[in-house]
This record gives sequence, structure tokens and C-alpha cells, in this order.
Amino acid sequence: MSDWDFLRDIWAEIPETGMPKGGWKIGPAATTNDPEAYKEYISHPKCAEAPACPWHVWWQNGHMDDSFPPALREYCFNCAFWHKLSQDDGVFNNGIIVAGEKWGELIHYGYDAAKPLKDPNSGIRGFGGRTFYVRFMDERGLLETNDLWPQGEVPTHLRHLFTVNAVFETKPVRLNLSEETG
Repeated sequence: MSDWDFLRDIWAEIPETGMPKGGWKIGPAATTNDPEAYKEYISHPKCAEAPACPWHVWWQNGHMDDSFPPALREYCFNCAFWHKLSQDDGVFNNGIIVAGEKWGELIHYGYDAAKPLKDPNSGIRGFGGRTFYVRFMDERGLLETNDLWPQGEVPTHLRHLFTVNAVFETKPVRLNLSEETG
């Protein structure tokens, strides 16, 4: 079965609503849809985070070998991603870690520390440019940004690598003292 056959089968299942009927799953990687590629994937060693992580080492697939440095190649893609973020990754080294409101999960967000407020009329911005106020628990204080990018929930077995460093706030009240003293 070629990739095109797989896509043709999916598109054949899509009714007028534009949503698949279900019954097919993408799985842990695109290779799960190619029996030979999946067989090769599961022959790789288990992730170094096993048994907490059920996936296999990902990098030996020929087209993602340079996504992470060699030191992280003992992990599946998901665990390598979170380990890289926990090691002061250059892209998200100013990341925001907040505790979730419902289940105690940790959520990681990235933003551009050099320019947290982007021009609202240009470019793509996280959350469509919605403004967020984040109160850091360190010297950074209050952050206002319209370019917040969710990185996802930190997996349970990797939460020990991260510390909550911020909370979301509603729009802060700014008093104009000159009018009050007036």
C-alpha cells in the first residue's frame, strides 16, 4: 500500500461534514500506516524513559536523524523534545511553565523574550495574537505578550525536570495617579 492509497482510503471515508468517519488511527508516528516502516520502527530499542514511556527510539529513520543532538537519541521523539526543553533549549529558554487548572498538569509555553509584543498586522502569532498577561515568580515580573506558543503538556514521567515558574493573570489594573491626585 502506498501513501497515496492510504490517503485515498481516508478521503473516501470523509462524508459531507468534512470529518472522517473514524476507525483509522495515525498512531505513534506516520510509519504506523506503512507496515514495513512500522516493523522497522518497533525493531528500534525502547525509549530510555521506559517503562514510563511506551515508544521506541525514533531517530534511526533516515530523515530525522539531526532533529536532536546525539545525547538525546536514546529517547523517543516526545521524550527527546521535553529533555531538550528542560536543558535550557536556546529557542525556548525563557519558557513559561504553568500548572493546569483541572488535573494538576504542567503546561509549557514559549514566547519571544526579545519582542513579546508583535505588530498585530503582520506575521503569524501564537493563539492568533490574543494578549496574555503572565506573572513570573522571579525577577521577570509581569509579561504582556500577544505571541504565546503552547508547547504542550509535560508528560507525567518528565515533570520532575520542570518547575512551575509563572501564573496567568487577567489584564492588570493600571491607575493613573496624576488624575487621582489632581
